[in-house]
Amino acid sequence: IGTESMNIFDFIHFDESRFLPAIGHAHNYHRHVQEGYERMRESTVTIAGLARNVAHILPATILRIESLGKTFKNYQVVIYENDSTDHTRELLETWTNLNPNVTLVCEKLQAPVNR
Repeated sequence: IGTESMNIFDFIHFDESRFLPAIGHAHNYHRHVQEGYERMRESTVTIAGLARNVAHILPATILRIESLGKTFKNYQVVIYENDSTDHTRELLETWTNLNPNVTLVCEKLQAPVNR
């Protein structure tokens, strides 16, 4: 990978080994996972999410979403953010600038329920 295609999210690793199947179920699990991946390669998906004040976990979440999306033939991501007081909005805006599959909707509601 050339440096021209790298971004701030390239250096975060999502550890798939943390989600191993239960003992005694590995064979069926892996067979079903393989079948699922084959279906995913022929399918499209929209991944939707809500975000507020999640900057501390957002880079890892973005990496996981990107990894999941790339297993499909095509993917879109739609994220709704409102009233974040950390760097959530800025990180999401960076992501939308780097990935044309990502759509961000932001609002400043400043409603009492959001405080």
